Amino acid sequence: MRPAVRRRCRRSLSPEADAELTRHLEVLRAALGTHAGEAVDREVRRVETLTAQPLAARRWREVGATVFAMAVVVFVVLSARRMALETYGVTSASMLPTLEPGDVVLGRRLAHATGTNAQPVFHRGDLVVFPSKAIHAVRPEKVPDLLVKRVIGLPGDRIQVIRDDAVINGWTVPSCDVGGYAYVVPGGDGSFVRGRMKVEFLEGRTYLSLRPPMAAASDPYVVKPGEVYLLGDNRASSYDSRAWGSGIPGVSVEALAQVFALGTHRDGSPDVGRVLRAIDPAGLHMEGMDLRPLNEGLARCLKARPKDDPPAPSEATASL
Repeated sequence: MRPAVRRRCRRSLSPEADAELTRHLEVLRAALGTHAGEAVDREVRRVETLTAQPLAARRWREVGATVFAMAVVVFVVLSARRMALETYGVTSASMLPTLEPGDVVLGRRLAHATGTNAQPVFHRGDLVVFPSKAIHAVRPEKVPDLLVKRVIGLPGDRIQVIRDDAVINGWTVPSCDVGGYAYVVPGGDGSFVRGRMKVEFLEGRTYLSLRPPMAAASDPYVVKPGEVYLLGDNRASSYDSRAWGSGIPGVSVEALAQVFALGTHRDGSPDVGRVLRAIDPAGLHMEGMDLRPLNEGLARCLKARPKDDPPAPSEATASL
């Protein structure tokens, strides 16, 4: 629900009803991130019931668009399994600026994850979802059960991160500086993430990354057979292959993330404006900030796409 619509509801609802609406919106977002299709359907009906009367006399066209978008979300979630799709919640800032905490993405489940014997096929630049138990290293206590990261290296690739640039087989992934980026972490404790936003170009994929003010290098790593080497788009703070010192088994990847199922507003409410929007730089999202300078920088970078050759083929560039 958009903040403006939310405010209209609050002016028309009693404090008790407003508290109930807030609770149902939070349950709805949680249900979307945990694949609970029946719970999503139930909470949408409750939200519609609570908001129907106060919104009936106010901007019915906007309300109709919001309800329609929510209906699209419900349809997508309930029909996802038929199309080998699934919803996954983002719980950390490790994929900023591409994904924000609270976002829900829609991923295409891989054939091997659905019970077949098919081998997964990956490409550098893919956005993947996998269980943290696939990491063969001592994990911090608060690591989520599911993680979202980006494939940088395939079997046979020699990977090193130098000044937060990914170097594949001696070839530095091209990037272009978009501008300064800052993200205030929800929760009211005043913490924030900042750095330089860059566009990276990797084998036909274009995506955003966040570079910290101070950069460090990682040791070189040769990706083993059957592995993929993963990095978070937020190079300043991401628990990824740099921390593990290795890749993860490709067969442990559950899905390829492709589009947003639902975004999240700064106040934590669902953002239906990003329903089914592609996860790409064109969807740059920084609520409450003037995006004009960054959009200008982004347009400049996309127009100046480099013509560098891709990294040298690894021993197994696709099939794992």
